[in-house]
Amino acid sequence: MEVRGHVTRWDDDKGFGFIAPEQGGAAVFAHISAMRDERRPRVGDRVLFVPGAGEGGRPRAQHIRIEGELSLDQPLIRKRPVRAARITSGSPRGRGKPQPVVSACWLVVLACLIVPIAGVWHLAGSLGGPWLLAWYPAMSLISYLQYAHDKRQAQRNGSRVAERSLHLIELAGGWPGALLAQQHLRHKTRKLSYQVTFWLIVLVHQLAWLDARWGGQLLWRWLQPLFG
Repeated sequence: MEVRGHVTRWDDDKGFGFIAPEQGGAAVFAHISAMRDERRPRVGDRVLFVPGAGEGGRPRAQHIRIEGELSLDQPLIRKRPVRAARITSGSPRGRGKPQPVVSACWLVVLACLIVPIAGVWHLAGSLGGPWLLAWYPAMSLISYLQYAHDKRQAQRNGSRVAERSLHLIELAGGWPGALLAQQHLRHKTRKLSYQVTFWLIVLVHQLAWLDARWGGQLLWRWLQPLFG
């Protein structure tokens, strides 16, 4: 038998909420998978549902439909909606706006590249080798492809790329591509030990190019006590 009630709480992103029965009693849990209508429910909607039980015997609404609306069941309403905050195109407000995470990532990359670019430019001019300017982009591309392959293997439970190999390419100049891959692919961002090593590599590049501007004297002063 169907029971009348109204939706008191509803989280559309998570697809569940609660219905207060008209006859009184405790609120009943409602999940979007039990909805049989042309649209998703909203707070305040008067609905009809069949009382049931979920895990642990807790009250759960089944075969939910909005009261007073004669409509056909649309299975698409039971799929998780796309959040507007993630949309960068398709709406007048969101079209063309970059994702905040990607924008912040680019700022970090550009800030960290100032010293290396200046150093490579100076070195290329001194040695007469403009090909040096392509070193960072080339290594960054290799690093990004490494991350993409490792991410794919992780999703397939396949053979992974060794972290040592990832760090070696980063150390060789691929850290800008690695940083972009971490943010874009959401890979290797939660492991603290990996992130510590990665940012130490970035720091080494900054210090090495700063030291090169002073003819290697700063680095020699640090290493001299080690060699007596």
